[in-house]
This record gives sequence, structure tokens and C-alpha cells, in this order.
Amino acid sequence: MTDYFVVFGDLLVALPTYLLNGILTTSYWLGDSGAAFVSLICALLVMRFVDRRIQSRAVFRPGRGGREASISETYTAQIMTVLC
Repeated sequence: MTDYFVVFGDLLVALPTYLLNGILTTSYWLGDSGAAFVSLICALLVMRFVDRRIQSRAVFRPGRGGREASISETYTAQIMTVLC
């Protein structure tokens, strides 16, 4: 019965070391992969905010017979704001 208490006491003594090693290993891995994470976040931001507007502007075609497809003024202002 006392063997279980000794093993449990040893675990409690070693637990802070295990937790600190886990935190350090995780932080070292994140630091090593930091550049990849930053570039991934930047790419996601470009895809979310910039690319959608530019793609919709690039595929815009006026209608045939002199009729132009309707485009809202606020949308045009957003495109001009991004491009300027």
C-alpha cells in the first residue's frame, strides 16, 4: 500500500519538470515554425480580403448591345480605395 504513495509522491515531485519540458518543447517548435505560420496568416488575409475583390473586378464584363452590367458605386469605391 505504501508503494503506491511513494510512486504518487515521486510523480508529484517530477510533474513540474514534465510540464516545463512540454511548454519549452512547444515554444521551441512554434519558434522554429514561426516564419511559416506568419506567411500562412498573411496568405489567408490576402485570400480573404484582397483576392476576392480583385478577382471579381477582373472577371467583370459589360453586357452586350450597349447595356452595361450593374455595379454598385460603393463596390467601385472599395476597389479604388484598395488600389490607391
